[in-house]
Amino acid sequence: MEEAYKLKFLDYLHVVKNASAHTIRNYGLDLNAFQTYAKEVPLKEVDKKVIRGYLAHLNLKQATKRTILRRLSSLRSFFKYLLKENLLPHNPIDEIQ
Repeated sequence: MEEAYKLKFLDYLHVVKNASAHTIRNYGLDLNAFQTYAKEVPLKEVDKKVIRGYLAHLNLKQATKRTILRRLSSLRSFFKYLLKENLLPHNPIDEIQ
């Protein structure tokens, strides 16, 4: 995951969405966790398979359902932002239910 995209997104949350420092910190932590998992995958190549693998990875680490849902929500917002800014051609989260 490109660090610049992540930083732009976190700035967007602060400036445009007026998110709290707590919310921005948690989004950053969630994106860092995904970045660690998918470090070898360029952002434009993230697809349903990568995201499902990440969710399975969280499950194997015995993350709570609440944590998994929050991380998925963070990714959903991040990819939605990237699509809106024309930084990605598609939103891979749209393929996940």
